[in-house]
Amino acid sequence: MWCKHFSARWSIGFSSLVLLLSAFAPAAPKVTVVNDGRDLEPSALPLELSRSWVEVDFAAGEQLKVFDLTLEAPEAAKVIVGVSSEYLFAACASGRVAVDGRTVEPGEVIVWKHDAEYRPAVRRFSARDFESVLRDKGRTEVADAVKVVARAQKSERFWGTLRASSVNVGVPLKPAAERLRRGYLVQPAILEIRRGASEPVADATARAAARAIAAQDAEALAPLLTPAFFRDASKLGQFDPARLAMAKLVLSNLNGAKIDPTSLTRAAAAAATTVPASGPTTSASASTRPASVVAGTSSYQFTAGDRTVTIDVGGFDSGVFVTAIR
Repeated sequence: MWCKHFSARWSIGFSSLVLLLSAFAPAAPKVTVVNDGRDLEPSALPLELSRSWVEVDFAAGEQLKVFDLTLEAPEAAKVIVGVSSEYLFAACASGRVAVDGRTVEPGEVIVWKHDAEYRPAVRRFSARDFESVLRDKGRTEVADAVKVVARAQKSERFWGTLRASSVNVGVPLKPAAERLRRGYLVQPAILEIRRGASEPVADATARAAARAIAAQDAEALAPLLTPAFFRDASKLGQFDPARLAMAKLVLSNLNGAKIDPTSLTRAAAAAATTVPASGPTTSASASTRPASVVAGTSSYQFTAGDRTVTIDVGGFDSGVFVTAIR
């Protein structure tokens, strides 16, 4: 894929403080879905990034909010923003863009792992491969901009100043594994918690589940449920319907509990939680297979009128999910 060649050169970080006298917010850039060319409202960006890369066409001075980050273009710029199971990235095709204390120039990509503590890295990308991907998707104009970078990189590769790497930030794993992991790690609710939480991720996950319960919102609760419950459903291509069905069942069993999301109290850490081994079917019926044990969960209690609702969370893959609600 496209992110194979990196130089040892790192960009020089910078920071600035600008006082704005205008009462108006900077204009938003044009955002286009790479896969199908649809124009996209910036507010829809988190959900769309779970499905596709986006092309961002900045005019000078425009800004774009991406999760907890703000991309700002001091001049006209074309940038591809994408998310994989491991990384969030912004690749500059033309112009310049400033983000997270760094400036990204043509042929460079700024990369973040999905952890708030991880500092970004600015590296060179393989423009030749990236151009090919963009042309295959019909993004001719931005592909032409990348082609200019590819020509410059051709001589660098010839002289050995551009080293090869096996890192592919767009698809870091084999395609089948990447598609599977994206189904639960790249959901907007999960990324927003991992990237933007002002509290520990486990606390934020429990609180997000409590908010979903308070709002009786099964669609908000479903992506927070641990994928460990739904292995069989995933094999049948029913992963998302099964999680949504389980979320609806959980809300039904709670009988409209008026949970207070601000009343979080950390209970004693649970050594283990028994959960269904294969997960529910699309009708959320109980599994008949033996139970398995998910270790290392943490418990949180919330007040719900005259009773208490306990939410357990635990790790799965590189994420944190709800393992039990009772």
